[in-house]
Amino acid sequence: MSMNEKDAIPDEYLMPEIILDIKMASSAPKPNSKEGQLASVSHIRKIFVKYQGLSYDDVVWASPPSKDMEQHFHEAFLSAFCDYVEGKYFNHEPYSKIRDRVNKYKEAEFTEVDVQPAGLTRGKLMGYQLEGLNWLLGNYHGNRSVVLADEMGLGKTVQVVSLVASLVQDSPKCWPFLIVVPNATCPNWRREFKQWTPELRVVTYHGGKVPQDLAYKYELFPGGSTEMKAHVVIMSYDSAADPQTRILFKPIHWAGLVVDEGQRLKNDQNLLYLALMAMKIPFRVLLTGTPLQNNKRELFNLIQFIDETQDAAELDEQYQVLDKETLPKLHEQIRPYFLRRTKAGVLKFLPPMAQIIVPLTMTVIQEKLSKSILAKNPQLIKAMFANTKISKKERGSLNNILMQLRKCLCHPFVYSDAIEERHHDPEIIHQNLVQASSKLILLELMLPKLKERGHRVLIFSQFLDQLNIVEDFLTGMGYGFRRLDGTISSLEKQRRIDAFNAPDSELFAFLLSTRAGGVGINLATADTVIIMDPDFNPHQDLQALSRAHRIGQKKKVLCFQLVTKDSAEERIMQIGRKKMALDHALIETMDDQDIDGDDLESIIKHGAQALFSDDYQKTAIRYDSASVDKLLDRSEMDQEMPDQKEEGSTEQFNFAKVWSNDASGFQDSLGLEESEAPEPINSSVWDQILAQREEEARKQAEANREVLGRGGRRRMAKPINYKPVTIAQATGPNLKGPQMSSLAVTRPTNLRMMRRFCPKQKSAQKSLNTNPKKPVHKTANGGANETRTPQNKHKKQKTHGGHTSHLLTPPRQSPKPPLESRMASHPKAKAKSHKTSPSSVQTAE
Repeated sequence: MSMNEKDAIPDEYLMPEIILDIKMASSAPKPNSKEGQLASVSHIRKIFVKYQGLSYDDVVWASPPSKDMEQHFHEAFLSAFCDYVEGKYFNHEPYSKIRDRVNKYKEAEFTEVDVQPAGLTRGKLMGYQLEGLNWLLGNYHGNRSVVLADEMGLGKTVQVVSLVASLVQDSPKCWPFLIVVPNATCPNWRREFKQWTPELRVVTYHGGKVPQDLAYKYELFPGGSTEMKAHVVIMSYDSAADPQTRILFKPIHWAGLVVDEGQRLKNDQNLLYLALMAMKIPFRVLLTGTPLQNNKRELFNLIQFIDETQDAAELDEQYQVLDKETLPKLHEQIRPYFLRRTKAGVLKFLPPMAQIIVPLTMTVIQEKLSKSILAKNPQLIKAMFANTKISKKERGSLNNILMQLRKCLCHPFVYSDAIEERHHDPEIIHQNLVQASSKLILLELMLPKLKERGHRVLIFSQFLDQLNIVEDFLTGMGYGFRRLDGTISSLEKQRRIDAFNAPDSELFAFLLSTRAGGVGINLATADTVIIMDPDFNPHQDLQALSRAHRIGQKKKVLCFQLVTKDSAEERIMQIGRKKMALDHALIETMDDQDIDGDDLESIIKHGAQALFSDDYQKTAIRYDSASVDKLLDRSEMDQEMPDQKEEGSTEQFNFAKVWSNDASGFQDSLGLEESEAPEPINSSVWDQILAQREEEARKQAEANREVLGRGGRRRMAKPINYKPVTIAQATGPNLKGPQMSSLAVTRPTNLRMMRRFCPKQKSAQKSLNTNPKKPVHKTANGGANETRTPQNKHKKQKTHGGHTSHLLTPPRQSPKPPLESRMASHPKAKAKSHKTSPSSVQTAE
């Protein structure tokens, strides 16, 4: 099918969003008033324009859309032109005049508003949002900076918009306001302001040097003006922390500051904290849906930020011990600063939401790999189980072991794609992909049922390589989807969100990284959330859940947390449940950047006894079609999940029910209770592994001496057996866990590997793939840390009885092209291709 110009160029690439400058016809009279300028629209010959679908880096001089074009193009141009004229004729007032009005306003008695501000012309506030507005106005009147800590999804953004509209347009008529937000949400904040208060002049200041220079020169200070022409400036974290920004905006007398995701200021030594403190803005509001996720000192840093009379270090010392006497005093001291409402408390009309922890057991290959990972350093593991003191260096090794275990529990190919079996048949490749992971086995049962019943799914993972695998899996199933992670630009991010939320969208799933996709995103058109792997910080999982369960949701929401039983994942969930339960008391909780030493050891210990048991696979949890039907049943949610009605319960995973496949119902416990210690593993297991490793080392040393002894001219290694090892061979019943040390692996020859040597397919892949793998440990999501999966350190291959290498040291591979979906030619995908539009099935984004 041929593609015409309309198909090739999206409409948003042609719709003006912001006009920075204009050129009039030479014969046109020069306007000298706002009305005259608006009337001269027909004389415009060129516009310096930023289009809706493009960034500031792509601004151009272009002809304005004419009336002969489609109506929405011309309407977008007229709207952008009106904004341009409003900026050019912005009514600036001296700071002294605004200051006098503010002082007069604060000297008078405060009176709550009964109706929403007149400037909010395109929406209506809910009752609790009007209460939030009055609380904010009252604190502004009383010179107290505060934290708006409503649960995620309750509309903190619109409450801030209404606050600004009231202070700018009603009383005391003061501006400008600085809104500091994550870079990715800057366009969304501007959109919210334009939607609710179209008469306010709002400018975004974010991105690199070029976008910032354009915004500064053409929007904030047009025509070389010395006075800023904006009511609101929306600025990204990075821009706010930039020393150059502080110099440029130093003369501005800000009326107020709002910081979205205020938990970013938990460290009083980071650049953003220090930069914003240096601005000396009198009224400050922090927005956060998770105010108590960090330790006491970090909470005190937030209080210190909004009230400079408080000293975080002194508060930390004063409340070093929390008991029945000090805890009420602390509550009393911080209560005036916080307003906290939950969805369960204020949104009685919101459809119910059920959180279900779904226990799984490892596949055979996951079991073998986990044993191999633990057996790689048996001395350290044995010392850990003997409660021997672990050094800092050894703790680093434990961290690496834990990371490898978590990757294996996601999918063996996340741990190492060298495990993947050689094959050319796409259908067999797809089945091998599914059968290697218990989570994909369950999804293969769940997703067709969800799609058949008209549900749509959000799938979250911390690991980008896990998202790559789920992409391949969904493509093989023939489902349309979109993906969002920290590597995607804010414009492309919004485009994909809009495509998913569009009426009658044929997209079935949305893949998101937990950190990049858990903040500032509305995906309420989905009603099912699947969290593939638990985060050390359970609040990140709650952020993810709130992408769907929020205002605008019209269906019951199910959230499935997939957890591998008797594994590190289960222990991570247990620790998270305990810490969530302690949040209300402000007890010391986790720092998601540093795992507590005792927690690290307990996570690795957990399940090791069961893993090395001969009965492990006998106790495996297996789901069939009937059990999945019961799991997905939403008809009895109100009866099955009674505690979701309780105040605040919807925000805590410690209230989530655990699915029992045997009983086809719910249970309250998740494995071992927090108070129980893991059973000590039989030390003879580690003794056997140690003896085996020592014997292998001795034989290898003798072989080296034999071939490299005196007079030896060259290495006489044994012939290498290049015979491929399949998954079936790797998981055979005769292969025991400790024997994994001599297991051979070969490079996979699947579709991705074939494309490396096929120029045509390679070039096609390059044109399709917009999500290449990024360098290890670098973040691209506006500062949020995202778990990336580093490649294992490669070692020189050694021969062991005709086999090559070890599972933990796969053969060195040349750099691979960006990961592309394996299953573009899968029969299921082909069968469904004629039913969906080209935009509904993502081949590789």
